Amino acid sequence: MLLELKLKKIRLQEQKKLNSKNLMIFKSMCTYIQNSNLRGYEKEEILQQIMDIMLQTQAEDKNMHLFIGNDYKKFCDSIIKEYNTGKTPIYKILNYFQQYILCTFSLVLVILLTKGLLNNFNFTLNITVSNFFLASIISLFIIPLSKKNQQEKAFIPFPFKFSMPNNAWNIFIVIFIMIGYEIIMNIISNIFGTNISLYTINLFNNIIYVIIFTITAICIEIYKRTSLKNK
Repeated sequence: MLLELKLKKIRLQEQKKLNSKNLMIFKSMCTYIQNSNLRGYEKEEILQQIMDIMLQTQAEDKNMHLFIGNDYKKFCDSIIKEYNTGKTPIYKILNYFQQYILCTFSLVLVILLTKGLLNNFNFTLNITVSNFFLASIISLFIIPLSKKNQQEKAFIPFPFKFSMPNNAWNIFIVIFIMIGYEIIMNIISNIFGTNISLYTINLFNNIIYVIIFTITAICIEIYKRTSLKNK
């Protein structure tokens, strides 16, 4: 984390040296790489390397295409692929599960804080099953799809980015997931004779599960760091 923050600080300072054209290209690459499945410090390492190449090319007054090529997306994909080489399927699955845990936990906290603010600062650790499943759906599907859309739009000229519609297939998937969620909730409610989506979960009373998921996320991080060092 400290290395990532250090590299990011250097990047933000160094990118000010780029001219307007190169800065636009670099920011597009930042958007594309930041929305990839790489780890935070890996993204910053890549961006730092690209920054060094672009600054050197600019200083020598050479065409950026000579070093990066005409297809910026292909250039970024080749670097991302290189960083992903050696990462086993187990690594990728555990990484996805870890991201799900962290993202869901963060969204649950946001929901609790929002409810507390709306209830005259009456904060509790109670969250409904419906809210928890919504946070899970966002973590598992909507955020990954959103990142994919951001990647697809990374190299679209700025004036047209906001007018470009989202991928129709991704929208269909999100709608399908939400409808499927409602159907499942209705089936479960009919089976148990109650609206289970309104059932309240108290995080304090279920602190053991919070601890288990926290330890799981930490163990996954240890495994990821160890596997990369032995790569």
